[in-house]
Amino acid sequence: MGLGVLDAKSVEQILGTSLLDEDANSGIPDRLRATLKTAKGENGNIVLIPQPSNDVNDPLNWPEWKKQLTFAVLCFGTALVCVPGPMLGSSFGILNVEFNASFTKLAQLNGIVIVMAAPSIWIASAIIPYFGKRPIFLISMLMMMVACIWAAKAKSYGSLLGARAIQGFAAGPFEAVVTGTIADLFFVHQRGKYSAAWVMCQLGPTNLAPLVCAYIATNLGWRWAFWILAIFSGLCTILLFFFCPETHYKRDTNLETMIVEEDAEKEVPVMHAEQVETGNQVTLQSSRRTFVQELSLFPAHRLSKDNLIKSLSRPLALLSYPAILYGSFCYAMTVNWAVILNISLVQVLSGPPYLFDAVQVGLVYLSAFIWVLITSCLAGPLSDFLAKRLSRKNNGIYEPEFRLWVVILYLFFGTMGFVGFGLSVAAGDHWFGFTMFMGMINGASIFGNVTFIAYVVDCHPFVASESLITLNIAKSVIVYAFTWFINDWIAARGVKETFSILGGLNTVIALLAIPMYIFGKRGREWIQTTPALNALQYYTGETI
Repeated sequence: MGLGVLDAKSVEQILGTSLLDEDANSGIPDRLRATLKTAKGENGNIVLIPQPSNDVNDPLNWPEWKKQLTFAVLCFGTALVCVPGPMLGSSFGILNVEFNASFTKLAQLNGIVIVMAAPSIWIASAIIPYFGKRPIFLISMLMMMVACIWAAKAKSYGSLLGARAIQGFAAGPFEAVVTGTIADLFFVHQRGKYSAAWVMCQLGPTNLAPLVCAYIATNLGWRWAFWILAIFSGLCTILLFFFCPETHYKRDTNLETMIVEEDAEKEVPVMHAEQVETGNQVTLQSSRRTFVQELSLFPAHRLSKDNLIKSLSRPLALLSYPAILYGSFCYAMTVNWAVILNISLVQVLSGPPYLFDAVQVGLVYLSAFIWVLITSCLAGPLSDFLAKRLSRKNNGIYEPEFRLWVVILYLFFGTMGFVGFGLSVAAGDHWFGFTMFMGMINGASIFGNVTFIAYVVDCHPFVASESLITLNIAKSVIVYAFTWFINDWIAARGVKETFSILGGLNTVIALLAIPMYIFGKRGREWIQTTPALNALQYYTGETI
């Protein structure tokens, strides 16, 4: 048992269990140690997972500046597509008068954005294996620009709802596929901080957009918020075309650092790896693609031989993986917390005793935005630190379950935030109190999102992109379901009872990490020994 994680019963080589710290494992034969590719500088003892190929065009081998630039452009795109969903939240009072629509009906302007992301994510998951991620990003951002222009010119509730549906469809790939790009560009020991940066770009605008759009709506009219977003979407399209090359890469699954025991009588696990010619000093082969070649919208060769039915079925089939099923539910609920606050805040604060207008409601989001910035700076580095520190204590062996320790912070801040928010608003306390609790809820979402994304990717690295698409489809379905009843629930049962129940639900989600931590490795063993449930083997013909 590695630090509380139950070992596999019958399978020696478990997907996700990897050698991370070669200095901490004395059982590695010298002939294998020489072949391992490791990080540079102070992390020189860290084994690179996955092991990069000898291809100079492998995204893992790209220069650091190129990785960072690509990731920055994608983060900018993510921030933009996350603005439409919450941007009208603080302006519901204005829209209520203009369109004569109830708060539950207005909530559907947000809900439709969320639910329409699901089919676009699903379609993207089927197209990516054939054409890569680059054309998906470009088409999505162009669609966002067009949809924003439509929304700015909408004259009725129905027309605005249609524009919002297209915005949601355009946002889907950025909400799901970028997380897979993190796995394309970065190694396991780096992913925590980049996942946190991406989550910050996702939740930061979610909390800042209502404030900015409230000022725009009050001074220029709510339509101008969409005109401005359309301009930035056009700019992002240009940046994507020139500075976001294709990152989808068919990786040799033999170039992995999964653990096996060389002898059943030996207690020290050793490494199994495909030998490479030059050991730690890798000689890159093939010729580097030119800048002009990288501007191509489609790859020169088809990236996958799978048929379309298999590609469309894969995200659902991956729910047979315990880690992905667990991650999908927990990730969907943590994202849901921010959405619930967005669609209910005007309802809660526009009436007595607060009587907040659109700008005042928008200002409440500042607390959440500050908490998102702070926790984003903490969550990623903390996740990576725990992965490296616990691996060293575990004889150099990394288990994805080590990242679940961060859930303790998710439990503390989330549950306290929900219960405190409900009690504070119900008592009519000063705005400082409930804004602080609102920030804690958003901080908990950061800790949860970073943890569940990193855990799923590390458990199933060969289907990282597909598994994250599964997570986001689940998110769209669950979040949309809540938009149908959360406002009526608050109206019927009150803020105190509703948010106390949500706090209890948050606690249940956090406590699920305990059995997952203990039995997670057994779950990965189970899918490897059950061919009917092994989606990876079924779809690719590869045996793990």
